[in-house]
Amino acid sequence: MNYLTSEEVQTIVSSKAQRSSLKNNKTNELFGKDFQSLKGKNVQAVFKQQYNPNPKPTPYDTIVKPPLFDAFKRMLTENVDVNTALRKAEEEANKMIDSMKK
Repeated sequence: MNYLTSEEVQTIVSSKAQRSSLKNNKTNELFGKDFQSLKGKNVQAVFKQQYNPNPKPTPYDTIVKPPLFDAFKRMLTENVDVNTALRKAEEEANKMIDSMKK
């Protein structure tokens, strides 16, 4: 872990346009330097974003994931549109939640 979080490795990570795990201005300044497409861009804006904390897990999280994954699969393999796939996934998830509550 010491090696992976070393300034040397994190400098390489940052230059490859990946966020460094260090709170270090030096690595942030090198962000994306290996990419020609980022030259002259305001890449420092990446570091201004404040992320919300992850939502707290619920007892229903594990049972609603399979319908969501199935919806995604149907969109890819059966050309189902997004709204239809999500509506069906929501219906399936709600049935599962209702049965879990009983």
